[in-house]
Amino acid sequence: MNLLIERGILLKPYAAPLDIATGKHRVPDGWTADRTPAMHARFNELEAEIPDETPGFVLWAQVEREEGERLAKFKRPCPGWVPVKQSERRIVKAYRELFIRMNPGSNGKARPGTKWPPDGRYVLRGATMERME
Repeated sequence: MNLLIERGILLKPYAAPLDIATGKHRVPDGWTADRTPAMHARFNELEAEIPDETPGFVLWAQVEREEGERLAKFKRPCPGWVPVKQSERRIVKAYRELFIRMNPGSNGKARPGTKWPPDGRYVLRGATMERME
């Protein structure tokens, strides 16, 4: 499975619905990769507007909520990448193991000087998450 870490947020691909007539996956209405730059622009606006040190994931959740409301007006599905939920244990466990490999002796806990996995594309093979080159 392909995964993406973007601005510190772990994302998984949105599952495209299957078109029964053709037997192929179709791109859902409203799935537009070209909306991603607009969402990043809105994130940057929020980052500039809010003076305190609000975590990036909170701002990104706001952007996703706004985008969801925009798409709901047209009755379209969510964009192509969605955040990984805590209930998706296989992915969360692989991310934790990657974190521990980057920070030996941390037992999966963040401390001062902790290294976080860098933004980019990753692949999940079995129970291991590796960065794609």
